[in-house]
Amino acid sequence: MSVDPSHMQPIMMMARAYDGLPRQVVGTIEIKLVMGPQAFLVTLQVIDIHLFYSMLLGMPWIHSAIVVASSLHQCLKYIANGVLVTIKAKEIISMVRNVAVPFI
Repeated sequence: MSVDPSHMQPIMMMARAYDGLPRQVVGTIEIKLVMGPQAFLVTLQVIDIHLFYSMLLGMPWIHSAIVVASSLHQCLKYIANGVLVTIKAKEIISMVRNVAVPFI
């Protein structure tokens, strides 16, 4: 992702990349992430590294957004306005109303 450095807050932090090497975090940025019918405010740590994806959404975001993530099924699920929203990787969003199975 190309990020304008003027939108980032500087931070003195190191992160360990997938190759196991420590990397300096360039800064943090808050973005509005729209997934399905809902928008989430997400704080990202920016690292200057070449990867196959634009961002990783970690545990703090998953807990604050009350999202259930499945790496096995490559999807996210959450409740928005009483509707179960399922977002699948590289697929169209599915929404189910009146879920018969109770959810936590």
